[in-house]
Amino acid sequence: MMRLTMASLLMLGLARLGVPTSALAQGSKTVTKWNVRYSYVNGTTEVDSHPYDSRDDAVAAAEKFKANHNNPLFFPPEEYVKDYKAFEVKVAITPPRGIPRVREEPSLPMPAKPGVEMPKPAASALAGTVWSGSEDLQGYGKLSFKFNSDKTVTMFDTEGSAHGRWQLVGNQVTLFFYSGNVVYGGTIRGNSMAGKAGNTQTTWNWNLQLQ
Repeated sequence: MMRLTMASLLMLGLARLGVPTSALAQGSKTVTKWNVRYSYVNGTTEVDSHPYDSRDDAVAAAEKFKANHNNPLFFPPEEYVKDYKAFEVKVAITPPRGIPRVREEPSLPMPAKPGVEMPKPAASALAGTVWSGSEDLQGYGKLSFKFNSDKTVTMFDTEGSAHGRWQLVGNQVTLFFYSGNVVYGGTIRGNSMAGKAGNTQTTWNWNLQLQ
C-alpha cells in the first residue's frame, strides 16, 4: 500500500480547497526527519508513529523500544521485534503566504465493531489526551496518564505524580518512569488502553479508559 508523505497530504488538502498546488511547489519548505520501520518475528512490520530529528535519536528510541518490547512479561516471543531500520523522511513545513492552513483536529478511533480491524492511532492523536483507570499493584489502585506532545507523560497514582516518557509504535504504547526502572507496556484498542507493567521486583496489570 502506498504511504503518503505529509507533502502529498497537504497537496491533496489544497486541491480539495481549490487552491492550485503549483503554488505550493514554488514556496514550500521541507525538512529531513528520521523514522523507524520495525520487523517482528511473526512476519509483520510497523512504522513508528513519530519522526525523529536525527538518525541517532531514531536508533536510540528503537533500541529502547526493542529492549522493553522483547520481554516475556509484556509480549509473547512470536511478537518480539526481530529487526529495525532507520530511514529518512521529508516533512513539509510552513505553507507559503496566501495559502490557507488546514487545521486538523486529532481524534482517537471509535470503538471497534466485531470483526472490523480499527486503524492504529497516530502519535498526534495520543498527545494531549488523558487516560484514567486502575492498576492491581499491591498498595496502589487509581491510575491516570496525561500524554504531552513533547513525548513526555505524567503519571498520577496513590503516591502523587511522576514524570516519564512515552513511545507509540502501531497501537503498542510503552511508558518509561524512574530512569526506565518502571515500565508500562500496553495496547490501545479504541478508547481502551491496557497491558502489563513491571519494575525490578514484580509485575502487575493496568487498564485505562480515554477521558
